[in-house]
Amino acid sequence: MGDFTVPGLIAYYKIFAPGQIVIALLTQWLIAMPLWKKIPAKPASAILIFSLILLVCAICGFGLAYIIWDPTTPLSECIKIGLFMTGVQVFYWVINFLCLYLLDFKSFKKVAPETETE
Repeated sequence: MGDFTVPGLIAYYKIFAPGQIVIALLTQWLIAMPLWKKIPAKPASAILIFSLILLVCAICGFGLAYIIWDPTTPLSECIKIGLFMTGVQVFYWVINFLCLYLLDFKSFKKVAPETETE
């Protein structure tokens, strides 16, 4: 599995794909959906929610980069890894919320006030 071949990649996904799907569904159900429900209810809260998501992505990205960083390499390598990991997470959340918006765009339409006609 660790020989970087196609059969190794297939074996990896046969073993770990069910767990990754469960993690993805739990992430969507426990994190994304509660945050999403707050955005249409209070659109002003979207800025705070997205700012917190960016902060969490940066903390997780640079934290993981520091864990896997080899201290014998320059610090710039750790920073590059951290930026890449943060970018991947931010991309995931942007696509996630964009898909949720496309599925639920009607909740953002404002009802026009009825005008009186005489």
